[in-house]
Amino acid sequence: MNLKIIYTLLILINLTSCKNKVDKSEYTNIPGSRILIDMPAGFKLTSGSIGIEKDKNSMVQFFDLIGGNHFNNSNTVSKEIFESKGIKVLENKDLKIDNYDAKYFLLQANENEKTINIVFGDSTFSDMVMALYHSKDLKTEKDLKKALFSLKYDKKIKIDPLDFALFKVTPNNSKFKFAKYNSNIFLFSENGKVKDAYVKEPMFTINSFTIDKTTNAETIAESFLQGMLQNGFYKTDEKNVSFENLNGYKAIRREIYGYMKAEYALLYQVVILNKESLNAIAMQGISYSEHEINLPEFKELSENILFK
Repeated sequence: MNLKIIYTLLILINLTSCKNKVDKSEYTNIPGSRILIDMPAGFKLTSGSIGIEKDKNSMVQFFDLIGGNHFNNSNTVSKEIFESKGIKVLENKDLKIDNYDAKYFLLQANENEKTINIVFGDSTFSDMVMALYHSKDLKTEKDLKKALFSLKYDKKIKIDPLDFALFKVTPNNSKFKFAKYNSNIFLFSENGKVKDAYVKEPMFTINSFTIDKTTNAETIAESFLQGMLQNGFYKTDEKNVSFENLNGYKAIRREIYGYMKAEYALLYQVVILNKESLNAIAMQGISYSEHEINLPEFKELSENILFK
């Protein structure tokens, strides 16, 4: 499965301090975040996600949760938790990232890949960094550690998530308007209402990411469905599956019915692919009631999502 899809699913479902001596002007802001990095050798910004990449085996994903609480969220990562999942913990330490409390883990889940996992923040934001590279590429490992241990975080940076999105919405005549962004998930709520949590309220989410030439829309849709199933959705029926192109793009559209949060729920999925730029957009609308009202609204919004 495409690595960027795996990173997205991880969000949907829920060293000692290294003093930086590099001039801040040499740092690069990771678009869509308040994170700045002294770019490691050979790496460049990733198109379609918040991260950097060197090649198909070496990449870093950044998750900047503004408004999150690091002290609460960091309790969900520990040496014991990783080991309970069969992941080998090669190194782990508490440290400081730009004077913010942080936890660092060097992980290995299989023979060929290593992962650097860092969480840092304070009571106003909670960030996670995940770097993947070949287990025998010690040069890249050294470069990544140097860059990640010296990350900067600037709370003054203003972020407009739609500026760096791979898609545009034109026009948007549905009742679902853009409300908030988190870790490559664009959330549209009724009338754009911004809330910490949407309990049994209809919502529409959009994820955009790069793909390889072998990826198809059905595989992506199924991956997102599996994420919903792991998060408590119980599927009972599937209707109106379509593989017709949407706005000239390869696509899949389907209605999935079942139970979520003790309610009879509708999950409306749309995935479109741009095979020329190798980008994908995955859309999901979730409704807990009044499906006959929300479904046309989901369709109205999804049919007006275009690649930039």
